[in-house]
Amino acid sequence: MTVSKDELYSEIIKKYNQVHFQNENNSWFIFMNDGYMPLDNGYPVEGNFPKLNELHNKWRYQSYLYIQLLKESKLDLTKNLGNVLDIGCGRGGGLSVYRDYYITNELTGLDLNPNQIKFAQETLTDISFVQGSAMDLPFKPESFDIITNVESANYYVYYDDFLKCVNRVLKQDGLFLYADTFNSERMYWVEKSLELHGFKIESKTNITEN
Repeated sequence: MTVSKDELYSEIIKKYNQVHFQNENNSWFIFMNDGYMPLDNGYPVEGNFPKLNELHNKWRYQSYLYIQLLKESKLDLTKNLGNVLDIGCGRGGGLSVYRDYYITNELTGLDLNPNQIKFAQETLTDISFVQGSAMDLPFKPESFDIITNVESANYYVYYDDFLKCVNRVLKQDGLFLYADTFNSERMYWVEKSLELHGFKIESKTNITEN
């Protein structure tokens, strides 16, 4: 049986929408990703991270994962980071971290789930959120200086389409910052796929212990 992409996306959205939050007072629930804990010889430490506000302190380690992505980039984080896109943004927590602790031009989040996008649009009104597929990004070529993807791409059915889209909307000197759960075989395949689609891997870190 052959299934079109539109049919497959519709089925994914239908199943994905089963994961939602009935509690009306859930504006604090802005993260869906795992976290990152800074360690020193295996022991938790504060690490060199910004002082978090009350909301992000509730989600300290989820916030730290997004911050760690930027730290891995070796960018000068005191300067303007430009236009930032978070693909698979969920409820928008990662972008709220970038908004509150860094200088940027425009922040944009994209997610397949319209429920999550509706929540983010209502909760984080100063950030742009778009409902759409990571495998068919609705943005103009070379629109973003930084694109992030956190614990989302492992669920994409057409991974090559995703990388083609990222390459298309990322500026020539832009950065793709990527964190996900891999075993060694998957990691090898991901690296080869990135290289195949025109990316140069500048750094990688195994953060399993963190």
